Amino acid sequence: MERDKPPVGPTKTAYAKQQRENASDAERRLWSILRRKQIKGQRFSRREAIGPYLVDFYCPGAKLVIELDDGLPDTARALDAQTQWLTSQGYQVARLKVEDVRRRPWPTVNQLARKFRLRDIPRIISLDGPSNQS
Repeated sequence: MERDKPPVGPTKTAYAKQQRENASDAERRLWSILRRKQIKGQRFSRREAIGPYLVDFYCPGAKLVIELDDGLPDTARALDAQTQWLTSQGYQVARLKVEDVRRRPWPTVNQLARKFRLRDIPRIISLDGPSNQS
């Protein structure tokens, strides 16, 4: 997972669009949960430019940045620097492990929602469609 700073000027939007189109499996799974205001009506965006960084997911209502961490040392160092800068600017930053999002997306997001005082997702839905549980 590469942590490039986004380009400046008119190419920034094109770069963000390219990054969204080339999303990893974990990013697509997480986006399927975060989009459409499914967590306490909060709006999320993906591949949002904040300062010198292009973050994975951003919730402006909670000033919350969500980054996926693949566990590689280079990624961890880049995320540490990014997290330090974002928190110095007043953002909350959550780093989710890619494997957790792949294997247990809904419990991972519910844990995140509780940690940042957002309400749990009201129903259990698998990524394959609604389950029989209520």
